[in-house]
Amino acid sequence: LDGKTAAALTDDKTLLYIRNHTVTTIATDVTSFELSATGDGIAFLSTDNILCHYHIDQKYYEMIFDANPGLTDYEISPDGKTVVFYRVDAVNPTEYLLWVYQNKESTLLAIYTQSVSNLISVSNDATYIYLHDETMIYCRTSQGSANIGLYTPGFDTLFTYANSDHTQLLFHATDGTFLSINGQPAVCVSNELLTPI
Repeated sequence: LDGKTAAALTDDKTLLYIRNHTVTTIATDVTSFELSATGDGIAFLSTDNILCHYHIDQKYYEMIFDANPGLTDYEISPDGKTVVFYRVDAVNPTEYLLWVYQNKESTLLAIYTQSVSNLISVSNDATYIYLHDETMIYCRTSQGSANIGLYTPGFDTLFTYANSDHTQLLFHATDGTFLSINGQPAVCVSNELLTPI
């Protein structure tokens, strides 16, 4: 962010947007949110489990998805125009669905038969979607039909860093620091655990 933009969730579950010392209430009854890297969009989950997308410039939000049941994770792109969400199928709870929301439309991107636990980040237009399960970090492209395995053993999802447009992912593993560029398999950039500043 530019240092002049932030969002905050108050104790009474009110979502606030702050830009240039001006505070705007976005919504009430909010449980979690993701602010885009540019500060131009916010994805948030209401206490009623409705996933919403707020457009900063247009000053309105739209409901994307009723998350009852099964929303497991969501992320917003750096430009604030795309939201990716991952959920359990309501009809078949052994299937996990990866959706992309952009231009006021939700598109089913993938169906998994086992959980891919968490989304890590998504680039603009969902060109690259970084996610992981218990054994591997993946990248899924919005045009591709399969996950690209980036790295397998001993990665640490607490230490993952995306560049400003989320096309590159740097992460720690037991044998060093690895970098994936444009969804390609990760390469070791150092045998040490590096942290960007």
